[in-house]
Amino acid sequence: MKKALPLRQNFHLAFIKCIFTKGLSFMFKMIVRKLYNVIKAAIINVSRKNVSIGKGTMITAGWELTFAKTSDVQIGNKVLTDGYGRFIVSNGAALSIGDNCYFNMNCFIGALKNVTIGNNCLFGPGVVIIDNDHEFKKNLGISSGKYKTGDIVIGKDCWFGANAVILRNTHIGNGCVIGAGCVVKGNIPDNTIITNNQNLHMHQIEDR
Repeated sequence: MKKALPLRQNFHLAFIKCIFTKGLSFMFKMIVRKLYNVIKAAIINVSRKNVSIGKGTMITAGWELTFAKTSDVQIGNKVLTDGYGRFIVSNGAALSIGDNCYFNMNCFIGALKNVTIGNNCLFGPGVVIIDNDHEFKKNLGISSGKYKTGDIVIGKDCWFGANAVILRNTHIGNGCVIGAGCVVKGNIPDNTIITNNQNLHMHQIEDR
């Protein structure tokens, strides 16, 4: 009759088995993810002459890339995305992203004209970069299908906090920090920190 192992030894064996199994599962997922990104980049680079994706760039499976036929898209080396997000580049528009940039979940870039991003930029969750607005007139309201556009140029080494919004006709210099929730339009000099000065009102909860 087989002798039963002590409870502690059984626990140790189960723990080692769990770590080994989980480790293999994680490694397998990482390998599949890497292959997926290499194949995805290769297909895009071969099938679209106007789209270039650099080496080591990893676009997560949940990220939607919508590049129109006559758009010009250049994505640098070692660009990383996380979770879900979307890049849309329309016909005749350009999107250029430098090396070593990181986009957290739910980021959005919409280009009808031109969006340029320098090297080593970090984008927090929910950042929106959009180079166009709907046309709006006093008596007619929003004009369907008509837009105003303007370049967005972002320098290198910039950091964007969660839910920051970058609007058309904006030039952000090198080494800038855009705080969470800020809406930015215009020229921002190098090495500038932009924060949203909200007044928070605090009250004790009372029975009513």
